[in-house]
Amino acid sequence: MKRTILASVSFAAMILSAGPAMAAGSNSTVNQNGTLQAAVIRQETATNAKSTVTQSGTDNAFNILQEGTGNTSTATQAGADVRPGNVNSNAPKTSGGYIANNEQKSNFGNVIQRGTGGTSTLNQTNNNRALIEQTSTSTDAVSDVTQNQPAVGDSFNPRDYQNSADVTQAGNGRVTVNQNGNPAGAANGNTAFATQDASTLGATSEITQYGRNLATTRQSGASSYSSVAQGRAGLSSGDNVADVTQDGDSDSFITQSDGDNSSAFVNQSGGSFNLSVVNQSKGTGAILSTVDVRQIGSDNRSGATQTGQGANATVRQTQTLGASNGDRSNLSSIEQVAFSTATVTQTGDENDSYLTQSSSNGATGSTATVTQDGQRNASGINQSASGTSNTATVAQTGTDQGSSLTQNSTDSAATITQSASFNQSFAVQSGTQQTLFVSQTGSDNMSGVDQSGSNNYASVSQTTNNNVNSLTQGGSFNTAFVTQ
Repeated sequence: MKRTILASVSFAAMILSAGPAMAAGSNSTVNQNGTLQAAVIRQETATNAKSTVTQSGTDNAFNILQEGTGNTSTATQAGADVRPGNVNSNAPKTSGGYIANNEQKSNFGNVIQRGTGGTSTLNQTNNNRALIEQTSTSTDAVSDVTQNQPAVGDSFNPRDYQNSADVTQAGNGRVTVNQNGNPAGAANGNTAFATQDASTLGATSEITQYGRNLATTRQSGASSYSSVAQGRAGLSSGDNVADVTQDGDSDSFITQSDGDNSSAFVNQSGGSFNLSVVNQSKGTGAILSTVDVRQIGSDNRSGATQTGQGANATVRQTQTLGASNGDRSNLSSIEQVAFSTATVTQTGDENDSYLTQSSSNGATGSTATVTQDGQRNASGINQSASGTSNTATVAQTGTDQGSSLTQNSTDSAATITQSASFNQSFAVQSGTQQTLFVSQTGSDNMSGVDQSGSNNYASVSQTTNNNVNSLTQGGSFNTAFVTQ
C-alpha cells in the first residue's frame, strides 16, 4: 500500500488534535510546502516499511513511529527561516542568539524506530532540532542526521541559527551527525548528543560540526568507536567542547580545528585496549585549549596534540588488569605549543610517557608533571621556551625506570625522583637560570646532568648500589652536590 499526502496544517494542530497530515502502511510519503507544516506517520506492524517526509517552508515539524523490522525513514526539511516562536526583532540576545530561541526551532524532526534493523536519514536546513530514538537492542540500527546552515545573506543573522541533534540507540548501531556551519565561518550553535547503550560489541558514532560546537557521546559496551571533528581549518570556529565516555576496548578520536577555547574530555573505563587521540589547533582568538583524558583498564593508549595558546592537558591512566599480551600497557604522549601545561598520571604496569612542550617569545612558559607508579616505567619530556620559565617534575616508583629530560630553557627547573631498581636519568638544561634535583634511591642507578650557561645549581643523590654519575655545569654561579 502506498499513500501520498500533500497538506498544510498548523503546528498547533499536531500538538492539540489528531488533525495533522497522517499516513500509515508499508510505504508512506508526505510532501508539504508552506508555513507551520506538521506530519505524523504511524507504521506499527509493517515489515520493511518505508516512510518519506519532505517539508519546505518555515517552522515545520514531523513525527514518525515505526515498530516493525527493517524499517526505513527518510525526511527532508528546508526553507527560508523566520524568527522562531514570536521572537521580537528587538528582543535581547545572548551569544547563542535570541533568548526565546532555545526550544523553538524552525525545523523539528522526531523519529522513533522500535524494530530491529531500522534506518533513519534526516536532512534539515536552517534552525534545526532532531530527536531520533532507535530502541531495539539488536544490531544494525543506522541513524544519519545532516543539519545545514544557509550562506551569509540568506538570513537575518547567522548567529541566530542553532542546530540540535539527539540520537539514542539501544543496540550497537551506527550514528552519524553532520552539522554544517555558515560557509563563511560565522559562529552558530551546534549541539549533538549520541547515546549508544550496546549490550553487544561495536557501536559507532561519528559527529562533525562547524561553528560554535558541543558534542557529547556516551557508549556502553565494548569495542565502541567514537569520532568527533569540530571546526574547519582556516576558519575560526568559536568555542569547541567534546565530551566522550566509553566502556572498555574502545577508541576515541577528537579533532578540534581553529577553535577559540577548545575543550576535549575523554573517559574510558573498564576492559582493555582503550585508545584516545586528541588534536587541537588554535583559532584566531584562541585563549585556552584543554584536554582531559581518563583511562581505567589495561593496555591504554593516549595521545594529545595542542597548537593553541594556553594549552593544558591532563591524562590519567589507571591499570586495573594485567597487560593482556604480557608486555605492554599504559602509554601517554602529549605534544603542546605555546603557554603549555601538562599532567600525566599512570598507575601500574608497563607505563610510558612522552611529552614535548614549546613556548613562543613572551610566553609564561611550560609546565609538565609526570607520575608513574609500578614496573617498566619510562618518561621523556622535552621543553623549549624562548622567553620565560620551564618546569618539569618526573616521579617514577618501582622497577625498571628511566627518564630523559631536555629543557632548552630560560628560567628552567627540573626535579626527577626514581625509586628502586634499574634507575637511569639523563638531563640537559641550557640557557640562564637552571636548577636540577635528581634523587635515585636504590639499585643500578645512573645519572647524567649537563647544565650550561648562568645561574646553575644541581643536586644529585643516589643512595647505594651500582651508582654512576657524570655532571657538567658551564658558566656563572655553579653549585653541585652529589652523594652516592
